Amino acid sequence: MKKGRASPEKLGRGPALGGRSPAPSPESVSKVVFLDIDGVLQPDNARIRVTEEKKRLKDFYKSLYKSFQVDYSVYSQMDVMTVYHLWDKESVANLLHILNSSGAYIVLSSSWRIFPMGKMRDLFKIHGLDKYYVDNTMREDFRLIEQLRADEEGYKSFYVDRVIEILEYLKNHPNIENYVAIDDMNLIPGLENHFIRASQSLTRTQAEEAVEILNRENDPIPSE
Repeated sequence: MKKGRASPEKLGRGPALGGRSPAPSPESVSKVVFLDIDGVLQPDNARIRVTEEKKRLKDFYKSLYKSFQVDYSVYSQMDVMTVYHLWDKESVANLLHILNSSGAYIVLSSSWRIFPMGKMRDLFKIHGLDKYYVDNTMREDFRLIEQLRADEEGYKSFYVDRVIEILEYLKNHPNIENYVAIDDMNLIPGLENHFIRASQSLTRTQAEEAVEILNRENDPIPSE
């Protein structure tokens, strides 16, 4: 860690004021945000350099443990530093605004859901999002995603698969009364009137639109 670097608290990271108790079970929530990360909280062109300097890395993990009581050294240095340094602060604040203004919880639809939920919850904790995270949509083989991305038609099917996974999740969780999907991919058709398309960040205007969607009354959930 560079000399004089601000602590996580000074950077505005950590639990949000007015935060919640530990996240409930996914079967007990009524509103969810299906969340993508790349292109929403993290710009696609953002890059991080890992450090090989042991003392600097040790100080970094020590600072994180002091702030969050989590031993992040058990995780990939790249993953931890990516979340800490590259997730856009304003986008995270706008996501928290959505969650706190609507009573919604996070269901991760991003490719980040390949990580175990315990690891992902610890990574979310760096930005005060851990208590909002309740579940993931269907998991997939990451190598298959890379294959699909290599082929234009396959990549189109990857878009469709994400919509199908979200609709399948809704089908299997009848407790959900309203939802919004936030993604940098175009998930229309399929999620009409329940979709916010981000582009490298989540803006305040998009956050307000998401709150309006989540707070609608008697908004129908798709069914077969």
